[in-house]
Amino acid sequence: MSKKHGLRTTDYGLRTKLLYHFCRMQLPAVELTLEHLDRHLQRTFELYGAKEGAAASWERYLDNFYPLDWYLAVACVEGERHA
Repeated sequence: MSKKHGLRTTDYGLRTKLLYHFCRMQLPAVELTLEHLDRHLQRTFELYGAKEGAAASWERYLDNFYPLDWYLAVACVEGERHA
């Protein structure tokens, strides 16, 4: 990933951990690991970055998405049966 897209997911550790635990508390039956969440955040951020170009940033990306919908969609992609 290029520097033009700002910080990587792992550099946003506290915020992504908070996002993970928030989703786990809201959807306790849906089991995803923090590693799955981090990998999919990176993947979807790269898609977002390709569309936004130089205006893309982790802060803006995380401020403008729906975490529970996203979490459930990622669980479906991962084959989580409770999703």
